[in-house]
Amino acid sequence: MQNNKSSVEENDELLKRALAGDEEAFAEIFEKNRKRLQQAIAFRMDSRLNTRVDSSDVLQETYLEAARKFKDYAKERTMPLFVWLRWIAREKVISAYRKHLAADRRTIIREVPILPLDSSAKLVIDLISDATSPSRKVARTELAALLRKGLERLEPNDRELILMHHFEGLTTRDAAQCLRIGEAAAAKRYERARARLRRFLIQKGVLGSS
Repeated sequence: MQNNKSSVEENDELLKRALAGDEEAFAEIFEKNRKRLQQAIAFRMDSRLNTRVDSSDVLQETYLEAARKFKDYAKERTMPLFVWLRWIAREKVISAYRKHLAADRRTIIREVPILPLDSSAKLVIDLISDATSPSRKVARTELAALLRKGLERLEPNDRELILMHHFEGLTTRDAAQCLRIGEAAAAKRYERARARLRRFLIQKGVLGSS
């Protein structure tokens, strides 16, 4: 408990220094969030984009953009710091798709990258266990492949809500802020996306009778 308290106090002190204009403090804050941000970036770079740009390059662009805009963020602080960094990272991924694949915002990331097997299987089980049980023993790799196909059918923001919530651990509020939509709208879209994924799994025969 004491260690957690010390960590919170340390983070608060870093943020206070960064907001006061301490560039080293901002760099340290970014470093603390580096792993989560790079995972979020890599998670959205499909095989087409990976052959043209590295996720570390997108992360560096995220850092430079965040450092440049941090004073503006400090004035208003309309969202938590990590959510703000996560939003910039998402915009940089979108820019990379536009630059390297000439894709517009509505059509990017059609190919969902490889998903973590354990998390994919857990999401599939969560989607189906409330009403039915799997009709057969399905391997985690097969569940992940089916989930990817289902996610590809969703609208981009609906897919983002699923990815942010289940694979990144963001709350509905945080995800809504990243997508720049209202929290109520995000919650509605998330439930709609879950329902569509569940119907897809039923159609693919993953589910059996209760």
